[in-house]
Amino acid sequence: MTEEILENDGVLCRPARSCVLCGQEGETAYGGLRDRLFAAPGVWSIRWCGGCRLAWLDPRPLAAEVSKLYREYYTHSQEGTNPHWVRDLKQFLKKATLRVWLGYSDSEPDLLQWLVGAALGMVPAVRDIVELSVMCLPGSSRGRLLDVGCGSGLFLSAMRRLGWEVSGVEPDPAAAEVVRRRGFPVVQAAVEEADLPAEGFNAVTMNHVIEHVIDPVAALVRCAQATRPGGSVVVTTPNWDSLLHQRFKASWRGLEPPRHLWIFTPGSLAACAERAGLAVKLVRTSARSASWIWRVSRQIARDGCAPGGSPSEATVLERLRGAWLQFKEDVARHFAQVGEEIVLVATKP
Repeated sequence: MTEEILENDGVLCRPARSCVLCGQEGETAYGGLRDRLFAAPGVWSIRWCGGCRLAWLDPRPLAAEVSKLYREYYTHSQEGTNPHWVRDLKQFLKKATLRVWLGYSDSEPDLLQWLVGAALGMVPAVRDIVELSVMCLPGSSRGRLLDVGCGSGLFLSAMRRLGWEVSGVEPDPAAAEVVRRRGFPVVQAAVEEADLPAEGFNAVTMNHVIEHVIDPVAALVRCAQATRPGGSVVVTTPNWDSLLHQRFKASWRGLEPPRHLWIFTPGSLAACAERAGLAVKLVRTSARSASWIWRVSRQIARDGCAPGGSPSEATVLERLRGAWLQFKEDVARHFAQVGEEIVLVATKP
């Protein structure tokens, strides 16, 4: 039987009508979608399996065609441009919180640092941001770290300063070259095809990467194979159940057609991890990006697009409103899994 191949505005695709977890045909949640951020070609739908609570892009681009969706996509982010005193203050606060709450210390903190770190860590929103800055990896687990989809290597740089031995996987040639110039070992390949040492890493991280891969279970299997027994695999990704998706629907920033091939719920992401042979320790959500997601989603709803994927310049009032919405979502996520991002921590048995 000949496999059906479709041409979607110059992008070769396969129909993707059925759920990869259960095989049932999904319902169309949204149709007629175009890229509202980087003007990639194609008209797309998003299907939804109510049983598995998994959403996906239909049609699905062939692996060899995916690069056409990233021609204007910018992955090589640079260091921030804040004044030195602002950066120094942020680093002090982050370091203090990491020392007290996650064990990133090779010596006892001084009294001021301990007091500051202890106080900040008791604020749930602050602790959430600091935990995710190290992908929920405690200092006690330090060893070899692999960051899948490492972009320009900013996370690798931060984790090396904290005592990790770091490596990356990055499919984009330009981004991989930036990582090499920073002095980090990097494999330029999709994670499913990357030549990685078996059980070579204490931790593997995927920060907003799994939604981009052709086969999420295969990607997690590869991560599991590269992880030592007892090691961690940590994944973050947009949350279909988030409050802002419920509010903005097809204009929600987290959909990002056609680059986001999958949109997970906490349950469907956990199901993928378990199918890959991982033991799920924690699935929660985070509101750390809610203000930014709100601003971009509102712009898409109003203008039909948000060029470059970032919001237009905000007024002070808009920033305050975004901060208030983020605070409310941060409170709500403690009662239901409604934060903008899913955070999954799993171990290799």
